Amino acid sequence: MRSWLVKTHRYLALTVGIFFVFLGLTGSILAFYPELDRLLNPNLNIRSSEKIQSLDLVLNNAKSVFPDKFLHSVFLASDSASFHQVWFTPSDKDSSLMWEVMVDPATAEVIGHRQAVPVYEFTRENLVNTIYTLHLLIFVGSLSYIFLGICGVFLLMTLIIGVWLWWPTQKTLLLSLSLKKGASSFRRAFDLHRVFGVYGFAVIFIIGVSGTYLALPEQVQSILGVQDERPRITVSASAGKGESQDLGSLLSHASSLVDERLKMKSVWMPRGSSNFWRFTYIDPTNIGYAGSEVILMLDAQSGTLARSMSYETDSGIQRVLRWQLPLHSGKAFGFWGRTAVFCSGFVPLVLFISGVIIWRRKRAVLRHNLTSNLP
Repeated sequence: MRSWLVKTHRYLALTVGIFFVFLGLTGSILAFYPELDRLLNPNLNIRSSEKIQSLDLVLNNAKSVFPDKFLHSVFLASDSASFHQVWFTPSDKDSSLMWEVMVDPATAEVIGHRQAVPVYEFTRENLVNTIYTLHLLIFVGSLSYIFLGICGVFLLMTLIIGVWLWWPTQKTLLLSLSLKKGASSFRRAFDLHRVFGVYGFAVIFIIGVSGTYLALPEQVQSILGVQDERPRITVSASAGKGESQDLGSLLSHASSLVDERLKMKSVWMPRGSSNFWRFTYIDPTNIGYAGSEVILMLDAQSGTLARSMSYETDSGIQRVLRWQLPLHSGKAFGFWGRTAVFCSGFVPLVLFISGVIIWRRKRAVLRHNLTSNLP
């Protein structure tokens, strides 16, 4: 049994280990992507102001940059980004490409724009979005979500088998959690592999579980027996009849439906077969520092509330699933959570390098023994 697990562990580590390294390193960078983006693009470092321009003016100025594209959504200025982010897609039915326009909330002036996802531009302006694209698509394009989901499963299998193989006796526990002084290069690689694997197990395991869910949410929900909670709403009887409500009126109405302590996060425009506005607020009382989303769907013609979703009304399993993205990014635990994610991203690199050293050394010893036993 142990021999089979050793071979399985080695096979998984060698075949998909390089992808673990790539995802870990890009994930480390993305743990602090807003700060890195502002560092690379000083024009995004704008001062916050109590003066706020109307969202209509903000959107009109943003649309002047991409007049031939569909206005998809706007993410309002927050603690991580002091500017509004207005997003565009090729059309209301095609979200395969996205463009971003950054707007100063105080003046409604456009301070920058760029193609966001997918993009491969290793420039100061778009380096962060390129890293995000690489982390998300990992060079396999439309198959990325399936591939990432499979990688996540393999990662979890590798971690579980690795811990099972490492599990020490009570007498050797302390020895197995430390590095031996004055050891040979092989012994040092062995100790590093063991210690980094043990100390990084909890964070890497959480990231692996959350990453698998984020890559394959529908499949995981189906296995867990959770109904699709995404806001799919058919066009109401009032859709297409009469004049659409203006954004200002809808904003006021949406804000009156939620607690005043909630902060608006984003607005999604009516698109495709849906004739509804989607307003998202952040409830700071749930999901740690990240807060939970409260989503309101308002009919574009009548302005009436069609559907609402929140952490408070979720089932137990749905609440657990809502934690996955904040856990994956580390935002659920604030700065220290993001720091833990940043540090854990280097663990696969250490494990891969030390694992290869151990494998090559054992392979060389085995080859030497076989050669020595030849007649």
